[in-house]
Amino acid sequence: MTHAEDLPRYRLLTGPDDAAFCRRVSEMLLYRRANAPHTSGPV
Repeated sequence: MTHAEDLPRYRLLTGPDDAAFCRRVSEMLLYRRANAPHTSGPV
């Protein structure tokens, strides 16, 4: 796998259920949303 399109479209985040883990999940969701392609229709 050398190209971005060959990579999986998911992430597996693991760790203890604590504030640091919740922060990592939130950061990944914000990153995905900020870098998502813009669409003109409903989501």
